[in-house]
Amino acid sequence: MTESEEKYGDIINNPRPESKHPRLPMRSRAAQFSPFAALSGYEDLIAEASRETVEQIELSEDQKNELDVKLSYLYGHRDVCGDFTVFVKDPKKAGGKYVSVRGCVLKYDYITHMITLDTGDVICANEIYDISFAAAF
Repeated sequence: MTESEEKYGDIINNPRPESKHPRLPMRSRAAQFSPFAALSGYEDLIAEASRETVEQIELSEDQKNELDVKLSYLYGHRDVCGDFTVFVKDPKKAGGKYVSVRGCVLKYDYITHMITLDTGDVICANEIYDISFAAAF
């Protein structure tokens, strides 16, 4: 007689017990072993950490002077159209990204340095990297 037969001899030949509950279909039984997110939000954190930002480029004195000339041109003229390259700060991380905004200037507030475009975009002149004027869109 083996050790397991000695240990479980009284129950080893008994029939398998039947549950009072009905058996689950095969599909439902498999679902209990399906994967789950043990660390909820972990994938979002990884995606956020891998999202790249850039630092704002410091303009040279020549670039600042050229931009000042373009901004003073905006102040004296209405309905000037162009492409504005603007630095947008990232709300969650250090740095940000450069975006291009196209539109015609409706208003340039020289005191607050805010430029309102016909697209509804409002740009802070301090965040502008470059302006390219266009004759018309």
